[in-house]
Amino acid sequence: MSHNNRFSLKGSCLLVMILLLAPASPIAAPTDTGETLDSLMAKRLSADSTFVVMVEAHTLRLRGALEQLPAPGKTRYMTDTLAVQGIQPAPKVNHKMWLRSAGGERVMVYVADDVAERITHEVKANADIEVTALYLWNSRHGPGLLVTSFELVIPWHEKAAKWFKDKM
Repeated sequence: MSHNNRFSLKGSCLLVMILLLAPASPIAAPTDTGETLDSLMAKRLSADSTFVVMVEAHTLRLRGALEQLPAPGKTRYMTDTLAVQGIQPAPKVNHKMWLRSAGGERVMVYVADDVAERITHEVKANADIEVTALYLWNSRHGPGLLVTSFELVIPWHEKAAKWFKDKM
């Protein structure tokens, strides 16, 4: 799929047509592109844009602070896009959450249901996390990201304190 395919947010008929032609592709291992939440937000479309620019689906590792725990939300656009991009098997997606980038940008991300449950039980708000996310589109709201896994980022001084404690 081309990096410049544009379609309207109301283009569900186009989604169905593309779906019939899309090859199946699994979620791949993360690629090291140097992308950050801030660099992805810098690519967002103008505020008056009604289009979404689909990108070739690829997986990224991104770091941010968990601003808001996962909560149920409207996810149909994400699930339709997974189908259009041929992502099989597609994760179940019924949750969204907010991350804060290093530069202070608020970024809404979709979260696979199994990951949302883990985050809700294992992570507190404002904790730093590193997520593995499938990057699917750019819009006026920012990147279309689906979080498929995460790790809690433990500051180096806490790691050092734990190491010393374990050695004593």
